[in-house]
Amino acid sequence: QKFYGRAARYSYFVGSSTGGRQGLTEAQRFPEDYDGIIARCPAVNWQHLIANSLWPHLVMLEAKNVLAKAKFDAVTAAVVAACDGADGVMDGVIDDPMQCTWDPKAFVGTKVGDETFTATDADVVRKIWDGPRGRDGKSLWYGLTRGASFSGLAATEGNPPVGKPFGAGLDRFRFLLAQNPAWDWTTLTRDELELFVQQSVEMYGAVAGSDDPDLTRFR
Repeated sequence: QKFYGRAARYSYFVGSSTGGRQGLTEAQRFPEDYDGIIARCPAVNWQHLIANSLWPHLVMLEAKNVLAKAKFDAVTAAVVAACDGADGVMDGVIDDPMQCTWDPKAFVGTKVGDETFTATDADVVRKIWDGPRGRDGKSLWYGLTRGASFSGLAATEGNPPVGKPFGAGLDRFRFLLAQNPAWDWTTLTRDELELFVQQSVEMYGAVAGSDDPDLTRFR
């Protein structure tokens, strides 16, 4: 107002990831705040997403088999190569991952640097893609999409490789779910994961979910 001599006529919100979630929260709960909202790659369903962010590492813990980044990168390249052309365009992107049924067991025996991709590696990848499951096999949430990078939720480092969980997810496990700053993620079990998911939905769904599809008030 000081620069232009008048107040702004329109107000817009732009955000990505957490900012995108904040944008959707504005549209859902406070529709009069902004004239327009650009919510890019919004991290919605936060109560589910965060509570399941340790699933890839739980899979590797159960299998006693931590995959090196090179193996994750190689199997990602393989699935993209297998499913990329399904849409008629070879552009390095799987257009519809739900239609991609490539099984990582097809990659077993492939050399990755000085290592060989094993059947146990394939089982780990398949379970990560399949998504988190509780003790009785009940699906708890969606898995990582075929073709997406493993580096966010299934990051590993070192030689031999060790798990490196997603920092924001690990913090929420420690401070919001376990409520213990010293909580050791390597002790996680399926029983605990299922309980943490339920706790997350009950305690934080209404606060951080931002997943109400009804935007009729935002006009």
